[in-house]
Parts: sequence; C-alpha cells; structure tokens
Amino acid sequence: MCKQVLQIFFMVMCASCAHQVKEFADPASGEQPSRDVHEAVNGIVKERTPELSKCSRADLATGDVKVWVELTEAGNVDRALVMNSSLGDEQLERCVVDQISAWKFPTSRGRYAFRVPIQFGEKEK
Repeated sequence: MCKQVLQIFFMVMCASCAHQVKEFADPASGEQPSRDVHEAVNGIVKERTPELSKCSRADLATGDVKVWVELTEAGNVDRALVMNSSLGDEQLERCVVDQISAWKFPTSRGRYAFRVPIQFGEKEK
C-alpha cells in the first residue's frame, strides 16, 4: 500500500515535468532523426519515466538530473551518463542511469543521442 502511494506520488510529480528529449541528433553528423523516431523516443521516455520510482529513495528526492543517452541503430542504449544533477545522491543517480540503460527504443538508420531531463518532486514540508 505504502509503495503504491509513493509510486502514485512520484508519477503525479513527474507528470508535470517536461520529459521531452533535448539536443536530439546523430553525435557524429549532427543529423536530426525523422519525426517518427523523435516522437517514438519521446513516447518511450514519457511512458517509462515513472519506473524510476523503483530507485531507492526516489520518493524522498528533490531536484533534477539530466541524463545523456546514446542509442545504437538497433535501439539499444549504448551509453547513458549523468550530465548534471541537483539531487546530491550518487546512488539514486546511478540507479536512474541503470534503469534508463535497460530501456529499448525504436530502430533507426543511424545512431542518435539526446538529453533527458528528469525532475523529482518536492518533499512535503
């Protein structure tokens, strides 16, 4: 019961966040992906972000983390790393990166990279 409440709290707090990917391009050429690929990636990020509530202490976290993600042509995450964070919790940051690294994205004609901004809600006062 308590875990469900925490997950709902996290989803509500993250629902207001902009989970739109940023800086989406081929890292080598700078070429932008097709609109279909871009929309599909945004959809996956929006759908999967609530899963980050499974990370330890996610329900208590406040602040944001920006994760750089590089995809293979097959849609697998080749690399994910924290670009910057105001969380102050390396264990939580590592968990976020590990979770995102397991996500599967659509195949494409090239390799793409993008930044995912994730905001964790305010603690109750």
